[in-house]
Amino acid sequence: MAIIRQNLEFMSPEEGDADAARQNKIVFMGFKAGDADFNDVTSGIGPITHYNSSAAAGAGLSDVTIGGVYTGSTTLVYHVKIATAASPDTFQYSADNGQTWSSPSTEIDNTLGPQLLSNGVTVYFGAITGHTAGDYWTSTVNAVLTTLTTPLKMAEIEVNHEGKTIGTTVVHTTGGGGVTALVGDITSGGTYTGDSAAVTYYLKIGASTTFAWSTVVDSGYSAEITITGTAQAIEKGITADFDDTTGYGVGNIYTITIGADNKARMIIRTNEGGTVGSTVVHTTGGGGITAVVGDVAGGGTYTGGPAPVTYYLKIGASTTFAWSTDNQHYGSEITITGSEQTIEKGITADFDDTTGYGVGNIYTIAVGADTVKLHSNSDFQVAGHVVSENGYLIKVFDVDGNQLNAYS
Repeated sequence: MAIIRQNLEFMSPEEGDADAARQNKIVFMGFKAGDADFNDVTSGIGPITHYNSSAAAGAGLSDVTIGGVYTGSTTLVYHVKIATAASPDTFQYSADNGQTWSSPSTEIDNTLGPQLLSNGVTVYFGAITGHTAGDYWTSTVNAVLTTLTTPLKMAEIEVNHEGKTIGTTVVHTTGGGGVTALVGDITSGGTYTGDSAAVTYYLKIGASTTFAWSTVVDSGYSAEITITGTAQAIEKGITADFDDTTGYGVGNIYTITIGADNKARMIIRTNEGGTVGSTVVHTTGGGGITAVVGDVAGGGTYTGGPAPVTYYLKIGASTTFAWSTDNQHYGSEITITGSEQTIEKGITADFDDTTGYGVGNIYTIAVGADTVKLHSNSDFQVAGHVVSENGYLIKVFDVDGNQLNAYS
């Protein structure tokens, strides 16, 4: 299938200033060997073969369609045979490979569409006369497969804009007021709503109890603002919180940098086809029983992804657990069976016993880890390591992930 268009546009419906808040993806999905894919989902009706009365290849009129949706559960071989050549012709059918036949024969009537044989199987003749007596058609029917295996997400192209963050406060200048400017004098905050890729705000003390701000260090300052000792709005969602209401050096200047990580990126991802990582102890709760890695074994084949996801398994009582993907919103309690139990999307958890776990203990299972990322800035990343920067600086790693080379 081809999509032929000059332009193809995507728009994220959400607003936000965080990773994935303004994100568009093209996801590539597929099936692994042994899965029930689209080619396997059928009506249960096999191909048709035409024979003459001597079981050789038929040479007479052949306009038969054996169809319908087979409703049986075992494999059968249907035969449809011309009983008499007349006007109209008549036919018989067999559902046991020609051992027994329907009786009496049935006149061909195509005015109302296909004629029902049995088990949902139908026959349709293009013409009601002109067939050769004794000719027959066969078709093998099988139990219908109507359910697809959940496909794997093999790869995706992601365009992700992280938004703009507000950097920490930095001392720019200690003025002539005799009081040294300190970083802890001001705490920056808020969420920047502007569009500048990067901008620096300058906060200048005008008197020991007032300040003004500008985006240019030497000019364009606002009117003096009384320092309240609480978070005060600057503009475009930015706030500045002075640690006191007075005592600052006249002429001292502080800076706040906005949008330091404002980097839109396009990532082409792929993964290992759904590998489920090993179990890790996240927290030993207050139940008095230490959590150990061997308590739970992760398994299955992950069908989500490929963006990495961490599953949290939390013991609710010594015999139950619940799971979450953010360690906050847990599902209902599940009784521990001591055997492999399904979580979701092909993931399983196998507790080594049915009881005896510490209440509040949390275990994690990581899935969908990226193995290859190609960033739009030409950085090339494999299994979590940047192996090429800016398209030409190759990095070499040993088996433990230590970089073996460097560039000046």
